[in-house]
Amino acid sequence: LSCPGLRIGWLVSRDEQFLQKVSQLKDYTTICSSAPSEVLATIVLRSRNQILARNLELISTNLDTIRDFFIKHKDKFDWVEPL
Repeated sequence: LSCPGLRIGWLVSRDEQFLQKVSQLKDYTTICSSAPSEVLATIVLRSRNQILARNLELISTNLDTIRDFFIKHKDKFDWVEPL
């Protein structure tokens, strides 16, 4: 969802041994998350549809801009548009 500054995250893996190692490392390096970050993360998750819609619109606009750039400068660059 792209919320820079919030130090909260999730990790998903099917590798149980890896998850155990990461969990131990987190326990070693972090006592707990900050309360304000937890509250803000909850607000973000509740607003995820609006945030995702905004992010997708930004991506679309930026893709149009970069596409136009590469068309204009096709003699200087090779570009493969992302799927």
